Amino acid sequence: MSDDNKYLGKNTPAIRRVVNCLNAEKRALHGEFKHYWKNTAQKIAKTNDIDIKRVKSNLELYNAETESSSYH
Repeated sequence: MSDDNKYLGKNTPAIRRVVNCLNAEKRALHGEFKHYWKNTAQKIAKTNDIDIKRVKSNLELYNAETESSSYH
């Protein structure tokens, strides 16, 4: 499985990529897509030593951080 998805670009920090995957998992309507995003998030988290349970429990904080950082 390659990591060339446009939402998971190499210049995006790993934690952000995990958050993007978890958000996509929540929005996915079909089980196969949910499974894909969940596995991708787990793979990125494992590769980059990120505690995915902690990220999942604070997902709203990570999402709010992105929204506020886009305003200068």
